[in-house]
Amino acid sequence: MPRTYHRKSQRQDWNNENMTNAIEEVTKRGMPYKTASRIFQVPLMSLKRRVKNKNKFATGSIKHLGSMTTTFTADQENELINHVLDFEIRMYGLTAIDLRRLAFHLCSTSDGF
Repeated sequence: MPRTYHRKSQRQDWNNENMTNAIEEVTKRGMPYKTASRIFQVPLMSLKRRVKNKNKFATGSIKHLGSMTTTFTADQENELINHVLDFEIRMYGLTAIDLRRLAFHLCSTSDGF
């Protein structure tokens, strides 16, 4: 029986709207970082990094955990899914290696399938 996943950390557990409001208060109205952090309940160092644009991957109130980035956009992923489902409807079985080849083909060509 599958277990229920319990998140083990509190990283980026803040609200996007609160971070946006805190960034706006600091940049436009000159509110101190510590005050904005306390009022809007966002981490102080995260607020500082986002205001000073020191964060490499996440900007503004966008959350981003880790340094890994996705290769495909949402449209490309949907195109790949639809292509695989089309193969399934036509009763053409795909192996994991075939799926990897399709993904590589989609990644290497900009025009898609």
